[in-house]
Amino acid sequence: ERMSNLSALKMSCYLLCQFMELFDSEATQPSTIVTKKGRGKKCKPVADSTSMDWECERQESVQLLLSFIQLSLTKLWDPPVAEEEFVSLISTCCYKLLENPAVAKMKDTVIAIGHIIGHLIKRFNHGLGASLKIDQLLKHFEFLTSPLVQIVEILVKEHGCKSTVTDIIREIGNAETKEAVRDTAAAKAYAVFLAELAEKVPTLVLPCLPLVIDHLEGESYTLRNGVLSMIGEILMKYLCKEELDDKLRATRDGLFEKLEDHTHDVNAFVRSKVLQIWLSIVSNKCLPLLKQESVMALVVGRLHDKSSNVRRNALQLVTVLLKSNPFAAQLTIEDLRTNYEKEKSTLEEMTPEAVTLPPNPAHDTLNEEWCAIEDKLADVFGKDDIEQARQSSTSGLIGEEETSEEILKKIVMYLENNQISEAIALTQASVETFPDLTIFHTFSKNVTSDNNDDENETVNEENMAEKMTSFIKEIFYRLKGPSLSPTEDTSVSSCADDDRQATELVKQQTLVQYLKNSLTFALQVQQCIPIICQLLGSKNTSDVLEAIQFFVTAVEFGVSAGIVGVRRMMVLVWSQETTVREAVVSAYRTLYLEPKEKNPRSMASSIVKNLASLLAESNYGELTSLEALVSEFVKSGHIGPQVIKALWERFAMKSDAVSAQDARASVNLIAMCAQAEPDIVKSNIEVLIQEGLGPRAESDFLLAQGTCQALLKLTVAPKEKGKPLPEPFRLPRDHDLSHRLTTILVKGVRDLSNHYWIPMAEQAVTVIYKLLESPDVICTSLLKELVRDLLEAHDDSKADREDVQEESIKSSIVTCVLTRVLSLAGQVAFRQAVFMETDVLTEMKRRQAVTEENKTKGKRKSKGGTVNKGTKAEAELEEDMALAGASADDAEMEYIRKLCEFDLFSEHNFLVGFQPLLIAVCTNSARFSDPDLQTAASLGLARFMLVSSQFCESQLQLLFTVLEKSPSSVIRSNLIIA
Repeated sequence: ERMSNLSALKMSCYLLCQFMELFDSEATQPSTIVTKKGRGKKCKPVADSTSMDWECERQESVQLLLSFIQLSLTKLWDPPVAEEEFVSLISTCCYKLLENPAVAKMKDTVIAIGHIIGHLIKRFNHGLGASLKIDQLLKHFEFLTSPLVQIVEILVKEHGCKSTVTDIIREIGNAETKEAVRDTAAAKAYAVFLAELAEKVPTLVLPCLPLVIDHLEGESYTLRNGVLSMIGEILMKYLCKEELDDKLRATRDGLFEKLEDHTHDVNAFVRSKVLQIWLSIVSNKCLPLLKQESVMALVVGRLHDKSSNVRRNALQLVTVLLKSNPFAAQLTIEDLRTNYEKEKSTLEEMTPEAVTLPPNPAHDTLNEEWCAIEDKLADVFGKDDIEQARQSSTSGLIGEEETSEEILKKIVMYLENNQISEAIALTQASVETFPDLTIFHTFSKNVTSDNNDDENETVNEENMAEKMTSFIKEIFYRLKGPSLSPTEDTSVSSCADDDRQATELVKQQTLVQYLKNSLTFALQVQQCIPIICQLLGSKNTSDVLEAIQFFVTAVEFGVSAGIVGVRRMMVLVWSQETTVREAVVSAYRTLYLEPKEKNPRSMASSIVKNLASLLAESNYGELTSLEALVSEFVKSGHIGPQVIKALWERFAMKSDAVSAQDARASVNLIAMCAQAEPDIVKSNIEVLIQEGLGPRAESDFLLAQGTCQALLKLTVAPKEKGKPLPEPFRLPRDHDLSHRLTTILVKGVRDLSNHYWIPMAEQAVTVIYKLLESPDVICTSLLKELVRDLLEAHDDSKADREDVQEESIKSSIVTCVLTRVLSLAGQVAFRQAVFMETDVLTEMKRRQAVTEENKTKGKRKSKGGTVNKGTKAEAELEEDMALAGASADDAEMEYIRKLCEFDLFSEHNFLVGFQPLLIAVCTNSARFSDPDLQTAASLGLARFMLVSSQFCESQLQLLFTVLEKSPSSVIRSNLIIA
C-alpha cells in the first residue's frame, strides 16, 4: 500500500508539474492570429474551445503545489529520504515558471514559489541545488534580480535557510572577473542583487562580505559598484547603532575606509557610485561625527573631477552635508572662532596645573612606610586566595556601633602592626558595610562587576588585587598624611569637590571639542566655495543647477562666503537654458522674497531690506541682471503693492531709521520694478521730483541719478500688434522737472568733493531729451549757464594771484568746472543726434501712420456696403503706395542725417563753440594735464565726431594721436570703443 501511494504521489506530481510547464510555455509563445481584409481592421486571436485564464490557473496550481509540498511526504519513503529526481521535478517546475517575465511581476506567485523552495531546502536537502540555480538565474535573467532577493528573504526569515545566503554569495564571489567584464548584464544583476540583499538581511550578509571583497580589486567596475553598495547598506541598516561593541566598531571603521579608498577609484562610474553611497549615509544620519571631517575633505577634492556625474554627486553631497551637519544652524566663521577661543581659554583656566611642593621630611617618611606595606600586600595577594578572603571578610569584623571613622583608623593600625591579612579582610567588610561612602563607591561597583563575570576569574582576581592595593593606599595617605584631615567628613567633602570639578572639566572639554569641529567644518565649506563658483560657469547644466542649490543652502546656514556665489549666479538669469533661468529665479525668491515674518508690513520691509542688500557693492553687470530678476518678480506678483509701498516710504525717508543710502537703494529698486510696470513711476512723478530732485539731491548726486533712471522708465511703451506706435510721453518745457534738473546741475558744478556729477549729468541730459518738449532749447540754456559759471571761476582765479594756496584751489575749481562742462557738451551733442535720428524720425513715421489710418477709415465709411469690382487695380495702387511710403522713409532719413551733419554744428548753433575748446585741450596735454579733464575732452571729441562726418574727417588724425600717446588706459579704452 505504501508503494502504491508513493507511485500515485509521483505520478500526480509529475502530471501537475508537466502540465504547468506546458501551459506556461504556450502562454509565452505568440498567439495565432487571423487577419481581416481592409485597412484599420484589428487582428484577433483565434478562439479556442480549450482556452482558459492561465494567470489565475497558474496561481492556483502554484498554491496547490505549495500545499502538496507541505505534507509529510517523506513517510512514504523507506528510509524517509525522497529521491533526487522527485525534488528536481518540483524545483525545476518552479524555476521554469520564474523564467517567465509575467510571473516575476506577480508578487503572490513569487512568494508562493519562495515558500516551495524553502520547504525543499528545509526538508528535502535542496540547499546546494537552490543556491546554484539562483546563481544561474541571475546570470541569464536580469529581470529576476528583485524577485530572487524576495525569495531569498523568505528562505531566511520564514524557513531559516541562512546557509543559502552564504552559498549564493560564495558563488558570486567565485565569478571570474574577466567574464564579468564581458558579460555586463550578469555583472549588473549580481551588483543589484548584492545591494538589495544587503538591504533586506544585513546581519546575514555582513559575515559573507569577505567572500566578495576581492571584487573591489577586480576589473569589473559594475561588480565594484555592487560590493560598495552592499557595504553602504550594511553601514546604514546594521552598523549605524551607537551601542556597538569594539569588534563591530572596528568592522564599521574598516568599511568606511573601503568607501574612502574608492572615492578615488580609476573609474568615474565607481567614484560617482561611492559619492551616492556617502549621500545616502549622510541623509540617513549614519555618518559618525569623527568621519565628518575626512568625508568633507574627500568630497571637496571630487569637485575638480573631470566627470560631470562625479561633480554633480559631489555637489549634492556637499549640500546634504551642510544641511544635515550636527554642529550648528548658523556656520558664521567669525562667531565660531570667537566662541572657540573664548571657551578654549576657559578650559585652560580650569585645567589643574602641576604644583611643585617644597621638600617635606614627613612626606618622605610616609612614602618609605607605604613602600614597605605595599611589598607585604603583594606577598599576601600572591599567596592567599582572594575569593576565600572575601568570603570570610564579613564574619563579625565590624561591630554594630562602630563608625566608618573608627574602621578606617583600625585598618591603618593593622597596617602599622604588619597585620596585612586582617587589614585586607577589614577593608572588604567596610566596603560591604558602608557602600554609600564616596570613598568606597567606585570600588564597590568594581567588585560587583567582578563577581558577575565568571569567565575571566583569573583576570578579575588580579584586577581586584590592584584595586585593593590602591584603595588601601588611599586610606593610608588620607589618614596619615600631614596635609590631609583625618576625619571622614573632610575626606568625603574633598572627594565630592573633586568629582564636581572633574565633571565640569569634562563638560568644558566636550564644548571646546564641539566648537573646534564646528569651526573646522565651516572652514571646509568655505574652502570649497571658490571651486563651486567656477562651476557656475560650467557648460554642463547639472553642474550649474547643483551649484545654485548649494549656494542657497550656504546662505541659509549663514556661511559668509556664500554671498559671493549668490552674486555671481545673478548673471545666469540671461542663460539660454530654461531650467537654469528658472533655478536662478527660484533661488533668489527663496533667499530674498520669503522672509520668516508673518505680518504683511514686516514681510514687505524685510523684502525691501533684502533686495537693498543685493544692490550694495554691485557692479554694472550685476545691476542689469538684478533689474531683470526684479522685473520678473513684479510680473509674477511676488513683489506686490505692499512692497512697492514700502519702497516709496523708504525713498521719502518717512522714518528716522532710514538713511540716505537706503533712500538711494529704494529709488533704484523702484526703477527696476517700473521696468515691468511703468505705472509705478507714472502715478508718482511729482513724488519723484519733490523727493528725488529736491533739496536732498543738490548734495546727493547718486539720489538724483537714481531718480533720473526711474523717470526714464516712463519711455517704456509696449507696441500693440497691428496698430501704430502710441504717442510718446512728454512733459512741457516749463515743467518743474526741467527747472530742478537745471538747478541741481548748475549748483553742483563747483562741488569738488562730489565725484558723481558727470554720471548724474549724463542721466539728466537723457531724461531731458526723452521726457521734455524742446530738449535742445533746455540743454542750450543749461550749457550757457554752465559756461557763464566757468568764465566766472576763471576770472576769480585770475583776480586772486597773491595767495599761492588760494590760487591753487581756484585753479582746481576751474579745471573741475571745465571738465564737467566739456563732458556735458559731448553728451548733449550725442543725445541731440540720437534724438533726431530716433525720436524725431519715429514721431514723423507715427504721425504719417496715423494719417494713413485715418484716410483708410474715411474711405471705408464713404464706400459703405458697396462691393468693390476693380480689385486688381486697387492692389496695384496699394503696391505703388507701399513703394512710395518706402521712398518717403528713405527721404526722411536722409533729411535727418543732413540736419545732424550741417545744422548741429552750424555757426548759429551753440555747440559749435565747444569744438575749438575740445581740440585745444586734446592737443595741449602738457598745459591741460589733469587726467579727468583729458578723459572728458577726449570722450567729448569722440562724441562730436560721431555726430558730424566732416568734423570726424578733420580731426581723425588727432584722435589716433591721442589713442597712441595717451598714458591713460581709460582714454584708450574710450577711444577704441568710439
